[in-house]
Amino acid sequence: MELKEKIEIDPDKAILEEALSSIEKIEVGKVVEGEVIDLKDGEIWIDLGGRATGVVYRNEVGEKSSILDLSCGDKILTYVLEEEDNQGILPLSLKKAGKERIWSDLKRNMEKETVVEVKITDANKGGLLTVVDDVQGFIPVSQLTAEYYPRVEGGDKEEILTRLTILVGKKLQVKVIDLDRASNKLILSQKAAKSLEQRKFLEDLEIGQILKGKVSGIVDFGVFVNVGHLEGLVHISEVSWERVDDLKKILKVGDEMDVMVTEIDGDKVSLSIKRLLPDPFKEVVKALKEGDIVKGKVIRVTPFGAFVQVEVPGKKYIIDGLVHISELSDEHVSNPKDFIKEKEIYDLKVISIEEENRKLSLSLKSVKGKEKKEEPKEKKTPKKKTKEKV
Repeated sequence: MELKEKIEIDPDKAILEEALSSIEKIEVGKVVEGEVIDLKDGEIWIDLGGRATGVVYRNEVGEKSSILDLSCGDKILTYVLEEEDNQGILPLSLKKAGKERIWSDLKRNMEKETVVEVKITDANKGGLLTVVDDVQGFIPVSQLTAEYYPRVEGGDKEEILTRLTILVGKKLQVKVIDLDRASNKLILSQKAAKSLEQRKFLEDLEIGQILKGKVSGIVDFGVFVNVGHLEGLVHISEVSWERVDDLKKILKVGDEMDVMVTEIDGDKVSLSIKRLLPDPFKEVVKALKEGDIVKGKVIRVTPFGAFVQVEVPGKKYIIDGLVHISELSDEHVSNPKDFIKEKEIYDLKVISIEEENRKLSLSLKSVKGKEKKEEPKEKKTPKKKTKEKV
């Protein structure tokens, strides 16, 4: 009986052949992913998963993409132009990799927090539109920096749109903060692009530091001021040493001035305008002492007393003082308005000066009491004596 020859199979060879058959074949015309291994002379050298080495020559990189910020180790999608040349190199193209490559670049850009420059193409009531490598991007109003944020009183949408439309054609520095290939969504942020600069700016900022600023918005409670890399707030109480009722009467958007840093809380910065101006209180109180009688114009009457403006002869400033309810009259006072009237001018006595707290306390009753004491007494005419009849 003839024995059949036994065929031995090399197990290692079988495994290798199986692995090779499972590797996707690199074909001309396909989009493949690889890892950047070198960047030189305008060319991008790419490792295609150990299967081949490819190169994107300068003429296939295309125009410098606003989001293309490659470095060794980055994953990138390319288009296979031709089969390997005689040196075993695959010619690749970025230009022909199409939308898939663009979205891949956008994703990498977001992960690396790369700052890019875009040109605004249109605006709507919610923000600004732009195009990044043929992909439409959107910058929401909330993602604009203070310099461009359309701060509109009352939130008038038509006025907001008018201000945003002015930015069409302008170039802005932005970051990708959200994207979704399936829904074709690309969200950009101008604020995020400035965050690195802002963090560095905040690190170097100190309380008491004086900065150049420009008014970027005015609201009831204060003024927003752009100081370069961030926006700070000047509270209404820090705008002027004098009482301010309407900020828009003394300031407007675009006004430039020096401001002082008064508080830093995270990325919130409080500023002051008045602290760089002479304090009128300190000037005026030099000419006053307790017991002086001054003229005071009532500007507001409250349940606890009256605020008055005091002008001291020889001084150009006017300061505020308070007549407490207890200093209005010797009588019981339940309603200050029964004893003192707004816009009226009264003689008042200085009863205390607290320069450190900028507090001037005045009295109305002390002056009235004095006036009563000094009132001349009526002379009594003696009665004529009548002669008694005898």
